[in-house]
Amino acid sequence: VEAVKGGITTVIITGEVAAVKAGVEAAKAALVKIGIQPRTHVIARIAEGTALMINSQAINFKDRKGPGLITGKPTLKQKSPLINQRVSGVQAYSSPEKMTMQELRSYARKIGLPDSKVRVAKKDKLLKLVNKFIVEGKEE
Repeated sequence: VEAVKGGITTVIITGEVAAVKAGVEAAKAALVKIGIQPRTHVIARIAEGTALMINSQAINFKDRKGPGLITGKPTLKQKSPLINQRVSGVQAYSSPEKMTMQELRSYARKIGLPDSKVRVAKKDKLLKLVNKFIVEGKEE
């Protein structure tokens, strides 16, 4: 049983698929009778690697080998053919001070400033908000 934030509880049951499904359905019916609305999900025949990620206690560390010495030449990183290509549909802004009010408001909304502040702010106040957001990554 694993309790996750937000009132979510995960119960992991392993066994034969039909038996597990029947048990989960019976438990769900019992919970509905007492007024709890559960959500259930049965994953049939889960992959071994996934099971090891979910149930970390199942990993036997004694069977694993320690890190070994790496031999061989280092590999070269492949250069992408997309480097230094222009992306279409993206507007380049040299500075917010040169934008019109409409462009500035649109830009402020795109970077995540609240609409309530953007809508009523005058240009100097909006420039301060945008510049502060660009430098610090947050609003006032």
